Formats: sequence, C-alpha cells, structure tokens
Amino acid sequence: MILRALKEQDRKDFIEMCLDFYSGEAVLHTIPEENIIKTFEAIIQGNPYIKGHIIEGAGEIAGYGLHWLYWSNEAGGLMCFIDEIYVKAEYRGQRLGTEYLESLKEIYKDLVVGFRLEVSAENDRATKLYERLGFESLDYDQMIRIKGSI
Repeated sequence: MILRALKEQDRKDFIEMCLDFYSGEAVLHTIPEENIIKTFEAIIQGNPYIKGHIIEGAGEIAGYGLHWLYWSNEAGGLMCFIDEIYVKAEYRGQRLGTEYLESLKEIYKDLVVGFRLEVSAENDRATKLYERLGFESLDYDQMIRIKGSI
C-alpha cells in the first residue's frame, strides 16, 4: 500500500469514490456532490481543518481517507479524528484499511494522544477491523445541527 497526499489530478476519482461511499452501508444517508467538491478543494488548498490521502494498491487508486486533528480535554491532548476510510470493492480484504490506519498511527506517533472514528451500526466488517486494531465503543450518542437546518 502507498499512502499519498490528494492531488488535483485525483479530483474525478475522489468524487466517484465519495459518491460510492455515501451510497453504501458505511453511512446513514447520501450527501450532495457539492459537499464532496468543497471537501476536495479545501484539501487541495491546504485548509488546516481537513487532510486527505489517496490509498494506492498494486499501483492503482484503491481508496481514500479523510481525517483532521483536534484538541480533546477528555483525552488530554491532540487527537486525530478519522472521518472517512473508503476502499474500492475490488481491493477490499487486502488489508488496505488496516495499513491506512497503521500509517496514520506512524505519521502522528509523536503528535497525538489517540485516534477517534465513527462507524454505522450496520457496518459489521469495519467494526470488527476497528476492534481488532484496539478501538473501543463509546456510550455516547452523536448529535448534529447543520447550519440553516433549524
């Protein structure tokens, strides 16, 4: 597996992968393509609040990952929130998700005190992967309010 920064030439692949991600069991609902484009542009422009990587397998684009850093009083330091991990269907089962998470662990080993992510209840395969890698479930319900929704 090769993990590399997202580049402008990845735009089409990134959008296609995100659309697939948001049509699957990993999420609760779809999102507008406009959101995906905004995210891509924020990453390309160096926005400090979002980081994106392309996951390559066998010399081909096999997936992507999105994450950001934030401070956690609860954890006592800087945390890495892993927002999305996507591996194309034909590359699943090849340990690319595991290698992506291990790469983030190595990248941030001297910077963060931990990692956090979310997983939908229906995504058993991902849940098993995260548990195998030492992640634990939290007894928190997540709530969200999107600007303009209330």
